Amino acid sequence: MCLLMGEINLDHLKFEMHKDADNFLNAMLTSNFEPQILQPTRITEHTVTSIDNIFLSATRKIFTITGSIVYDLTDHITNFLIISNYFCLPIK
Repeated sequence: MCLLMGEINLDHLKFEMHKDADNFLNAMLTSNFEPQILQPTRITEHTVTSIDNIFLSATRKIFTITGSIVYDLTDHITNFLIISNYFCLPIK
């Protein structure tokens, strides 16, 4: 299992409109990394983007819970990923 997390500054929700975001998302998917955060992670008066990302690559099926915590201190939304070892199943 491998996690890639960070403020990537490429809005993967707008991959259809932005070539760099499309290339990045295709590279991640081709490398078996799946996006775990699928909602906006930064909200301002003028924009809504998903630039704070968590990507997961796993060799077996893993039970995960993802979410966001909204707090008005910043315009970035805090994301989290919970991975349960109890529900890890072999891939068939």
